[in-house]
Amino acid sequence: QTSEVANDLSAGQYVVTVTDNKNCALVDSVTIVESSPENNVFPNPTNENVNVFFELEQTAIVYIDLYDSKGALVKNMYIDQAKSGENLFTFSISPLAIGSYVLKINTDDESILSEKIIKQ
Repeated sequence: QTSEVANDLSAGQYVVTVTDNKNCALVDSVTIVESSPENNVFPNPTNENVNVFFELEQTAIVYIDLYDSKGALVKNMYIDQAKSGENLFTFSISPLAIGSYVLKINTDDESILSEKIIKQ
């Protein structure tokens, strides 16, 4: 969109370019998360960064792992504490080969999320 206000944008990552009357430009990226979304991974498909949103009832150690289409562990993306409430993590998947992956988020007590990611 080319305007001062962008309407009807869905959740995802956007690049914003602001240009003044002297043709000086500022470029930045913005991640839009819907208010209280369900557990999700976006944008999907993607070729660079993937955002992972999930909620926890209480603070816990979380394991965010990426598996290939055959179920083999590709990478431990994150192993550390996550806060109670809403959590948003961003990971780069640009070094990965094009294909399908499964992102899984677990705590010691439960499975939080298992979602297919497509790397373009």
